[in-house]
Amino acid sequence: GAPATVNEDAAGAGWFLKLKVTNPAEVDQLMDGAAYQAYLATLA
Repeated sequence: GAPATVNEDAAGAGWFLKLKVTNPAEVDQLMDGAAYQAYLATLA
């Protein structure tokens, strides 16, 4: 691997791991980027 890849393409080829979905229904409960930013704003 190339460690610099995480800095160059963090949302693409720079991933550290893969996850296997065992319960596809749980994916619907995940937050997108905007929802996560809104959540973080409630913590400040």
